[in-house]
Amino acid sequence: MDEAYQQLRELIFQNSYTAGQKLDIEHIAKQLGISRQPVVEATSRLAQEGLLVVRPRVGTFVRQLSSQDVHNILEARLMMELFAVTHARPQIEEIQELYSYIERMDAMVYDEGPFDYLSFNELDVQLHHALIRLAHNPLIERLYRGLHAQYVPVRAFYRNAHAHTLTNYGEHRTIVDALAKGDTAEATHALEIHIRNAEHGIQRIFQELQTTLL
Repeated sequence: MDEAYQQLRELIFQNSYTAGQKLDIEHIAKQLGISRQPVVEATSRLAQEGLLVVRPRVGTFVRQLSSQDVHNILEARLMMELFAVTHARPQIEEIQELYSYIERMDAMVYDEGPFDYLSFNELDVQLHHALIRLAHNPLIERLYRGLHAQYVPVRAFYRNAHAHTLTNYGEHRTIVDALAKGDTAEATHALEIHIRNAEHGIQRIFQELQTTLL
């Protein structure tokens, strides 16, 4: 099941299926060279992540987000991350962990080979979860994990903004540098800019797609 899950998840992140598209389980099973059951289990797991929507007796569909959905998710994410950074009193080990993610992302950006968006995205996820952990509030961490399930389809969609992703990832270092200096005001300011820029990039893609469809 894990292999089917990973392959199907990658296909979604590669935009092999369009938002709102109904998945043909039999076709996917043949495409992956496996039986039907692992695909069904994989789609169930991906539905729990928020990438798919299962409609009983109708089918399984790629989740479709609206511009308002994106705004609401990123507003909630901004609120939680600002809370964490505002209440952070990071230890040396926590700062080192944050820098380790940034350095690994740097290595991927400057690698001359094909850009691995999935791995880059996973590092980005881990970095932001590490920011949330700075608040040392288990409830906030659980709520953020739930919010992340809503944000996964946004990240899949955001693959289209590859150039924007590479431009804005450098903002992570500004945030962590401020935390390392103990400058909460600068860290929160940089964090808000970072998330607002992410939303602007995604909303621009929505507008471009709507223009293309007209």
